[in-house]
Amino acid sequence: MIAPKTVRHGPASDRFAQPRRTLPRGFTLVELLVVIAIIGVLVALLLPAVQQARESARRIQCVNNLKQIGLAVANYEGVRGSLPPGMTAFGGFRYGHSVHALLLPYIEQTALADRWEWGEGSDFASLNRDVLKNTEGGLQALTATLIGTYLCPSDIFTENPFQTTSNYFASPPQGVWYAGTSYGANTGTTGYWPQYGYAYDGMFSVVGSGFYLPRKDLAVNGEFDSVDGYRIPQVEDGMSNTIAFGEKYHFDLVHDQLHADGCSRVREPVYKFSAWACTGGHDCIGHMMGAMYYSPVVRSGAVPPINYRVTPRDGCNWETHDNRVAGWGSGHPGGANFVFGDGAVRFLGDDIDRAIFRAAALRADGEVVDPDLLGG
Repeated sequence: MIAPKTVRHGPASDRFAQPRRTLPRGFTLVELLVVIAIIGVLVALLLPAVQQARESARRIQCVNNLKQIGLAVANYEGVRGSLPPGMTAFGGFRYGHSVHALLLPYIEQTALADRWEWGEGSDFASLNRDVLKNTEGGLQALTATLIGTYLCPSDIFTENPFQTTSNYFASPPQGVWYAGTSYGANTGTTGYWPQYGYAYDGMFSVVGSGFYLPRKDLAVNGEFDSVDGYRIPQVEDGMSNTIAFGEKYHFDLVHDQLHADGCSRVREPVYKFSAWACTGGHDCIGHMMGAMYYSPVVRSGAVPPINYRVTPRDGCNWETHDNRVAGWGSGHPGGANFVFGDGAVRFLGDDIDRAIFRAAALRADGEVVDPDLLGG
């Protein structure tokens, strides 16, 4: 007879115990550091691509802005029969209107143009008074209006709008608020001193009966009080071969440090030489165009190289300041955008041959630049 098996039972707690679970193993410190390093590498690889994509978008917007400006110039000429002047100048303080203000109705800014005081007085005092009404109201002044078409997304302003502290913006007043622009009109290679025999050899000029009168070839019927710019036949090299507007860049720490250190040649930080509606004063040409007032050896936008930057060894002198303020440049790597008289936008590299660059800025030097040499 087989004896039955004896089954031994442990404590009740053993009989009803759940199977022991094994906790998942966590990351070790080494594994965690490896993961972080991989993520860092991926970010480092992707970040330049993201930045490049953003800059590409900014550059496309900049090109579109210049196309609109080029179209506005063409429409102005179609209505008025001449190109817009770079600036009108009335009286001893040269109060007047910028080319940017004159183009307002043609860049979908009709409402602002309708509010603008263009001046209807028959004497200089009345004209000056009317023009200065545009600067009244502090930050609400018409001259402080930010206009997207006049701003490149890659341009850097320390502040915009900004308040002037120098009478070289409008003499008087001081303390006026202006909005900046990233685009200047092409006055060529000479500038503001016609008594030395200089004439504007670019596409735009100062006209009117201001203190320094322009040459008679700028006037109609020999009258200096004309406010007409050049006519297309006067752009003898051809509209498609002559620069109309180009980019100007308004961030330069070295230049601005010269101002902060009390350099008497640097009147204001570079970003304050950008007012699209500068109403008068010595330096208004430097805001809106590529020429400066200061000396008989006038610097202008087509003289310094594209993207000229001040270096510490340049020092405190007129040439350093004039070249920086008047020169073309941009926040885009390698060059700047320019719109030509026919509305075509080209990207000119900062390594462009200086002789070719100057030829593209001159309206009637007899040298027609091969577009292939310009690039862009």
